[in-house]
Amino acid sequence: MRFLKKNYLTILIFILFFLLFSVYKDFFNNKKIVFPSNFLVQFYSPWSTQIFPKWEQGIPHKPIGVDQFRFFYPSRVFSNESFQKLELPLWNPYIFSGNPHIADFQSAVFYPLSMLYLLIPMMSAWSLLIIVEPILAALGMYLYLRRIALSKAVCLFGAIAFSLSGFMIVWSQENMVVPHAALWMPYVLWSFESFLQSREFRYFFAGIAFLALSFLAGFFQVSFYIFIFTLIYALARIFVSKTHTVRNVLFVVGMLILSLLLCGIQLVPSMEAFFQSARPASDAWYLFDSYLLPITHLVNIYVPDVFGSPGAYNFFGRGFYHETVVYIGVIPLIFAIFSFKNGRNNFFSTFFLSAALISFFLTIQSPATTFFYKLE
Repeated sequence: MRFLKKNYLTILIFILFFLLFSVYKDFFNNKKIVFPSNFLVQFYSPWSTQIFPKWEQGIPHKPIGVDQFRFFYPSRVFSNESFQKLELPLWNPYIFSGNPHIADFQSAVFYPLSMLYLLIPMMSAWSLLIIVEPILAALGMYLYLRRIALSKAVCLFGAIAFSLSGFMIVWSQENMVVPHAALWMPYVLWSFESFLQSREFRYFFAGIAFLALSFLAGFFQVSFYIFIFTLIYALARIFVSKTHTVRNVLFVVGMLILSLLLCGIQLVPSMEAFFQSARPASDAWYLFDSYLLPITHLVNIYVPDVFGSPGAYNFFGRGFYHETVVYIGVIPLIFAIFSFKNGRNNFFSTFFLSAALISFFLTIQSPATTFFYKLE
């Protein structure tokens, strides 16, 4: 028992490896890959319309993960082949009349973890990058929670809840760049808290690196949210702790600006491609109309599949299943409610509760959110 109390991080890693080995045992034992390639044939004629004996719904498939094999895998193949030729994948001639490949943010050309593709076979690297997501997410959350002086048992629980949440797991199967962009958030917060407590500039550079990793991972929307969240969190933390010195404010501003400059090699071509495309001139309101959720969707926090699931062919909720997942687990939800109730005078409880409420307000369909999103 004494060993267990002193080695919670070891326990965390062991638990995650055990769970991931159980889920992905075919990858480790049978050399299968974490890739829905067996569903590919179902999406094209004539197989998509044929019915076979005992397969009344056609060739077996799941209506999720489509982008993995129709877009992200071919994109990754092109990037890898270019690097093997010692060339930058600037232009992809295989999409219509050509496509500025490096300017496609989700190509994640400069993401450091993508170096794994150059070391081992592509599909093994692809599978490992999916499997390693919850491990990296859990480690970062554990470090952050320990830095804000929570007990090791609480840190262990929080790390598992974050790394195996609905958002992280569902998106890993639909588009793995999304959780890779998200998993760096606790590392960024850990860097700021470490600097605030120690005043050591190594944490300044760590924060720059972690935030840049989020942007280079390949999903701008999530990284942008982390960028804004970090700014608000850091300024609020400095103000409440009464340490709003020029040095601390400069740390926050400098970390954010330098992280953008560091990943400018990806941001600049992506922004240029965006502003030269037809996207800025197109009407995107249909997206808000489809994805602003009714208030009844809040029940998904407690019952994730109350509106069905694509895995069972009965999803009837708004938008896509993976776009609306908010489930974190029943037990983490109960503990979160009690923590908010008992920590009303605690900065972290108050801040994260406020952040959760504001996030829900911005995603729930109402006259207020409709008015807000129509502002130009």
